[in-house]
Amino acid sequence: EGEGTASPLPLGEGSGVRDSRPPHARSPHSYPPRKKIGAWGTLAVMSFYATKMLATGQGGMVVGSDRRLMARIRDLVGYDNRKDYKVRYNYPMSALQAAIGREQLARLDGFVQKRRSIAERYEWTLGGLPVLLPSDAPNAGEHIYFRYVLRLLEGSDRFIRHAQKRGVEVKRPVFRPLHRYLGLPANRFAGTENVFRSAVSIPLYPSLSDADVRKTGAVVRGFFDK
Repeated sequence: EGEGTASPLPLGEGSGVRDSRPPHARSPHSYPPRKKIGAWGTLAVMSFYATKMLATGQGGMVVGSDRRLMARIRDLVGYDNRKDYKVRYNYPMSALQAAIGREQLARLDGFVQKRRSIAERYEWTLGGLPVLLPSDAPNAGEHIYFRYVLRLLEGSDRFIRHAQKRGVEVKRPVFRPLHRYLGLPANRFAGTENVFRSAVSIPLYPSLSDADVRKTGAVVRGFFDK
């Protein structure tokens, strides 16, 4: 069994850190099948931000099999009442956030089921359009639909303006690709650039109403039916 703590932090080279977002404890809700999230690598980092599968507003969790690294993380996330002086951080998860997280964890299977139900409605509504749907991906496994991402064959800029003008909040899956922040040449990341230009995430979360699901589907279809 792994151990848990509240925050991910830099641990130096060779730590084997894996981003396990979105968090879900049981393998049927992840890919590949029958392998638990957090079971890869030495450490797995999970985010509990408001848009994640399990949300506490802010914060996150690290699980790991290396007790030395887990002790290092615990040492880094709190700086108060220490006998020595070295760099540490004030990154505690509050008891209130943890209580919210525990309550959400108990409902996580239901959250995944609702996401899959909404995704099925999108598949039915958007089938036949000139877009790639999540179900079109090879080796998709059992999708948990953390996001519902469309790939538009002609780029997403005009579609984003179309949807937002009609009150449907759609966005690219990331605000900006990492290589652009690092000043690296775009031609070295042609695949990333292509996905960034063509991919767009449409609303999908457990509390999304039936009316909003219908509206989102109609707005997407309306873009192509013109």
